[in-house]
Amino acid sequence: MASPDPTPPPSVSPDGTSPAGVAGDAAGDAAGTAAPVGEIGLHKLPADATGVIVRMDETDHAMMIRLKTMGMHPGRAVRVLRQGSRLVVTCGGTRIGLSATVAEHVYVTPTPG
Repeated sequence: MASPDPTPPPSVSPDGTSPAGVAGDAAGDAAGTAAPVGEIGLHKLPADATGVIVRMDETDHAMMIRLKTMGMHPGRAVRVLRQGSRLVVTCGGTRIGLSATVAEHVYVTPTPG
């Protein structure tokens, strides 16, 4: 029986992009965290646009727990109702207000429509 490979998984997939949940080389946010290609911070998603949450930067662990408790976690669809320094979004039927600073730590992949 072969022993497990102690090498950590690559931070770049074969197509040159970062796997979901791993910071890549794309443009970063104010916190200095880079978003993989195709992902943007929720604070950059325009009003009336939708996206799917792909990951959450847990810099403020307590805030991320509160967001998850309200239904915001990877795989969930989110729609921006109001954009600005204070965002209003819907996620899983729940209307959530959050600051743009908090939204910078939620990464989404925009969806059409």
